[in-house]
Amino acid sequence: MCPSSLRVPLVDRLRGSLGGGSGCTAVFVMVDTSTSDGFGLKIGNIGDSRALLCRGGQTIALTDDHKPTNEKERRRILAAGGFVESARVDGQLALSRAMGDSQYKTNIQLPADQQKVIAVPDMSVEKLGKDDFLLVCCDGIFESFTNEETVRFVHEKLKTCDDPAMVMALLLDAVLAAGSKDNMTALLILPTDGTSYHRDQEEFLPGIFQEHRANSSFTEAYTRDARAHGYTLEEAIALHEKNATSGYYRPTPIQSRGFLFPFLAAAAAGLKDDDEEDDIPPPSVVASMQEDDE
Repeated sequence: MCPSSLRVPLVDRLRGSLGGGSGCTAVFVMVDTSTSDGFGLKIGNIGDSRALLCRGGQTIALTDDHKPTNEKERRRILAAGGFVESARVDGQLALSRAMGDSQYKTNIQLPADQQKVIAVPDMSVEKLGKDDFLLVCCDGIFESFTNEETVRFVHEKLKTCDDPAMVMALLLDAVLAAGSKDNMTALLILPTDGTSYHRDQEEFLPGIFQEHRANSSFTEAYTRDARAHGYTLEEAIALHEKNATSGYYRPTPIQSRGFLFPFLAAAAAGLKDDDEEDDIPPPSVVASMQEDDE
């Protein structure tokens, strides 16, 4: 018998037996500011979100995806009574590590860290130098871009744009233009004095509305996001047109099953849902992080 502290909770077994429960992956970075030669980083990863470091224009991957096809992950899945089919746990979940997803954690003879899907992070350490930058992104980014393409895009944009939030908005727009259908979050960390960048209020960056106004779900979400930031629908549309005219932000006109999603990533947490099938993200005009996906 496994120690009681590691047994699968009864509520998870019940939810799992009914096929219920959802889950999320996580990538997180703890920063030690007390070091004299840059910042110390401790990186943790559960799932397939990624942390990337740019050093001298080169890409350093700080995480490895947890996929069922990885040999170490596959062995644990099989030992827990599961199988890998179509690169998915039990033919369903494309991740081998996640928080939640209780239906894959129902073997009462095994501790929590030996279930088909586990929430144990891989940990690593690194340094963030004064000329480096750090990216923390969920997997929707990498449906269209490789690690190297993502880092190169941000590296090049930072040469001509002094607004890091705008660089991230352009990254997400470019990933959408390249065909990603997955949800996206992207966080950029620069080891510089950011006090002058402070905003008293959350920045609001509306996206294109007119060409999608016939879609009722899009219109409702667009209006809801606008109101949450103190704007009427008409004011949000006018603000978008003003930004586009001024050149402040020129999103690529993208059609994706009737939606356009210009997310602005100014700051965020590294959590995301991991549905068993890729979902189309809800439209958003919020200049902040949104995340939920597998």
